Amino acid sequence: MRYILLSALFFIVPFFYPPTSFLLFLFLVPLIYISRQKPLKFHEGLWWGILVFCFHLLWFLSLIYFESTHALRITFMILTIGWFSIFSGIWFWCIDKASTLISLKKDAWFITIWLFVTILYIWFLVKGSLFICGVCEGYSFFNPFIPLAHYKELVWCLYYVGVIGGLIFLILFQIFIVLGFVQRSHYLLYAIVCLIPFILGYAFYKPLTPSLSYTCFIKPWWYKSKDPIFVGYRMVHAVTQAMHNDSKLQTIIMPESAFGGDLHQYEEFVPMLTEYSSNVNIVFGGQRKIWGEMRNSCFMICDGNIKFVYDKIHLMPLVERIPTLCKIFKFQTLLNPTGEVFSYPREDLSDVLLLQGKPFQLFLCSELYFEAKQIKGMPILFLANDYWFYLAYVKRLSYLFLDYISLYYQVPIMYCTVEGCVQK
Repeated sequence: MRYILLSALFFIVPFFYPPTSFLLFLFLVPLIYISRQKPLKFHEGLWWGILVFCFHLLWFLSLIYFESTHALRITFMILTIGWFSIFSGIWFWCIDKASTLISLKKDAWFITIWLFVTILYIWFLVKGSLFICGVCEGYSFFNPFIPLAHYKELVWCLYYVGVIGGLIFLILFQIFIVLGFVQRSHYLLYAIVCLIPFILGYAFYKPLTPSLSYTCFIKPWWYKSKDPIFVGYRMVHAVTQAMHNDSKLQTIIMPESAFGGDLHQYEEFVPMLTEYSSNVNIVFGGQRKIWGEMRNSCFMICDGNIKFVYDKIHLMPLVERIPTLCKIFKFQTLLNPTGEVFSYPREDLSDVLLLQGKPFQLFLCSELYFEAKQIKGMPILFLANDYWFYLAYVKRLSYLFLDYISLYYQVPIMYCTVEGCVQK
């Protein structure tokens, strides 16, 4: 149990104190355990997962606890932790079964087995563990490169070696460190060699920043009231004031769900928003109803008209859509007590937005967190609503995730959330 406690600690600390992110040895202690010829069992992996995910999912558990009034919310929290922990148990079980088939006294077999099974475990958690929600996607914040993104130079190499290549170097580094201290010291030299791709970033990394001048961010008003009339008039007032204060202003940006009602039902606000100046592009998240179906959308208004519309193509379980299993087990009102859901767009709408003559690829909230669509290599405008992130550490985690995406795809990101607009 002491190995499991220490392993969980190595994974937890970087999220509360980012400068320690270089100590991200998620698999270090189980690795030491098996390198000493101690077999790993399913129940040990289950407990390891429970310890890790109890802390790692604190943000989601706080969201469920504070936002939901559902009688079964505590049960749902326990089931969520248990669901992810089962995969850790399977990970341990696979290592144990492989070790019974092939003698781990040979280092080459030991390295190969651990490397393959561990990468498979990480990849499944990040890309496929949420299949129970009806789609093949995973818990993206479990990506081990996210804490490392606190030091952007360390993640620079991912653009060239890819995520799988980066995982190979990262896990090999951990394996050689363990073997070097437990068995033969010459493995420490191999560990240093595995660090070379990460260290190269200190020589070649260059910051990426989207160039968008004369831009203003406006905080949404729904945190006081979500009534569309109230929000609409507050938006008109704030936009007019911003234009009056800066005659050079060209772009105004507001986050996802800045206007919480169906904009088509309140189109009288569209000309009012541009009455003071017809040359300013106003970009904000809102909603619209098409064919009786509600969409989570983004609009650009200019010269008294809606010039651009985009509908979100990825919907969050329990919030924007209700998975079938949640309906079966009566969890559908956890975060959505009214039962109102969004719908997927039926038509293909362009996600490329022109701002000040420059193309930006638009992402709304979970679209980027789940990498729900192809990144086209142009600067990204990311509108999100991080109101749901109650704990400070997950907001920091989300910023690190954007750093990771920016470095991996080599594209600058403008992140517009309820707190402000940040360039990554």
